[in-house]
Amino acid sequence: FVSTADAVFAPLAARQVVRAVQADAQTARNDTTLAVAVAYFNVQQARGEVAGAAEALKRAEALVARTEKLAPDLAPELEVNRARTEAARRRQGVESAYERWQVASADLTRLLRLQPGTLVEPAEEPSLAVTLIDPGTPLDELVAIGLTHRPELSSYQAVVQAALVRVRQEKRRPLYPTLAVRGVGSN
Repeated sequence: FVSTADAVFAPLAARQVVRAVQADAQTARNDTTLAVAVAYFNVQQARGEVAGAAEALKRAEALVARTEKLAPDLAPELEVNRARTEAARRRQGVESAYERWQVASADLTRLLRLQPGTLVEPAEEPSLAVTLIDPGTPLDELVAIGLTHRPELSSYQAVVQAALVRVRQEKRRPLYPTLAVRGVGSN
């Protein structure tokens, strides 16, 4: 038996299912791109923290040098020790920031499937500022953009459309003829 309702409606439902699968694939690509972008910006931020910590260390070491020059005459030894302690804390800050850079770099290399242990150094300056969305854009406009560009929503809509086609198919099934096909030699 061959149902003509299946012949009419099944391709319509199948097209919607294909549309849903394509949207799901786009969702996966978007998620991967987002994960890589976040990891990259984490590397960029960590490298900026290293640059800032190194600058603070440089200034602390300059303070130690100036304090040591003044120590015999104007500054007590306590101030020299204080400056040295601050310089030591700043050295630790540089090491901690460098460690955060290494961890962020390891996360990015894992996502990109690069050689483990590779230290990623962004091409941009450590002080790079990126504006992804114009701060003056109204919230309602951003929500509308988000809703129209989300492939997950397209996938859900396609699945619903496929289900609606199947419902129409079953409602109209009694109205479409069913053909019985027999071969030569069958009863």
